[in-house]
Amino acid sequence: QAFSVNYFLVCSIMWSCSASYLIDIVVSQSLQTSQNRHDGFSPTILRRKMFVVCQLLPIIPSVMPMWFKAYGSSGVGWCWIKKGKGPNSEYEYIRLFSVYFWNWLAIFYCVCNYWKVSRAMRKLRENVDHHWRNDSPWKVLQLYPFIL
Repeated sequence: QAFSVNYFLVCSIMWSCSASYLIDIVVSQSLQTSQNRHDGFSPTILRRKMFVVCQLLPIIPSVMPMWFKAYGSSGVGWCWIKKGKGPNSEYEYIRLFSVYFWNWLAIFYCVCNYWKVSRAMRKLRENVDHHWRNDSPWKVLQLYPFIL
């Protein structure tokens, strides 16, 4: 049970990063002219790469606690990694690497990516006619990355 909880938690983190990445690709390609776009872009290959990263990479932090026999009762709410003896036990580092590291990495990546997309949307909005610029769909579309 602890393995599946850890695995699917990290999978969901990876899939949220992939959604952020796809938004970035769509916005950055819409800003490029037709001759500057990536000619080798293939959605099928991208989907396979995303599947490998989002479904197979989380196996590593989920199996790692098994190597150290760290799965078990911690006595700390919902956590499934054993509580060690002392503040610097190896279980604390396993807990950090198996869940929290990926969570903070995803937050940092998504915030940076959404900031980049927001800047690109602002740039795209400046290039549109004045009539369309003040239209409400543009205002909503500019805030879209922050909704996710």
